[in-house]
Amino acid sequence: MDVYFSADVETDGPIPGPFSLLSFALVFAGTFDGDFFQRPKPLSMEATFYREVRPISEQFQSEALEVNGLDRNRLLIEGQPPATVMNAAAEWVRNIAGAGRPVLVAYPLSFDLSWLYWYFMQFSA
Repeated sequence: MDVYFSADVETDGPIPGPFSLLSFALVFAGTFDGDFFQRPKPLSMEATFYREVRPISEQFQSEALEVNGLDRNRLLIEGQPPATVMNAAAEWVRNIAGAGRPVLVAYPLSFDLSWLYWYFMQFSA
């Protein structure tokens, strides 16, 4: 069974590494058994994961911060460490997916996926 998660990321630049992931959300969107897609009923707070992340570099683009409206200086103090966030996200996905196969959906997928993949590879156990 496929278990779908919708993702959205907010960053302070165009690529991970030189720039930072500032926040992201994952929402359990439903399951697909090969024949039928089933939406979660009812959508609850347990079906969402949102965290704000401490920046990892000093580089940022002002234009990116204008788009997402996040306060990078606040996140330097209050954002959670990337390893804490990514390990919590991985555990949350595993708990929701159970024996199913997690599937990420996002728009634009290439942007959100590149950030999440890079951060999971760098910071999760």
